[in-house]
Amino acid sequence: MGDLSEAMGSPTWGQDVVEALRRYFANGGWLLEPAQLIEARLGEADDGSPAVVAIYDHSLYPKRIGLRSRLDQAPMAVPEGMTPAEALAQDIAVYEISEPLGTYYDRLEEDASGIWWWKWPMDE
Repeated sequence: MGDLSEAMGSPTWGQDVVEALRRYFANGGWLLEPAQLIEARLGEADDGSPAVVAIYDHSLYPKRIGLRSRLDQAPMAVPEGMTPAEALAQDIAVYEISEPLGTYYDRLEEDASGIWWWKWPMDE
């Protein structure tokens, strides 16, 4: 847990996760459904918390999708040989970007540039 706490407390944590997410897609990491990462950068969640901002195309949906994933979440696990940033990037790629949206597709809101963003909280 010490390595995870140290990594998440690092001033480079956000950028480390962004870079790991870019590498995950560039290296053809495993996904639940095909998706293409268009952009990944640091930004803010709807509540102002630091977040990874990812814009992507998903194979099952015709619209470009945007996601703000908070950086205060810990990865589900940190597999051996993987850094905490790589583990969180993998979680975002697999469970937030490539997972089919199902009925949640109706919860996306389009911005002026034509990107459809996840709107939080989901229980509204």
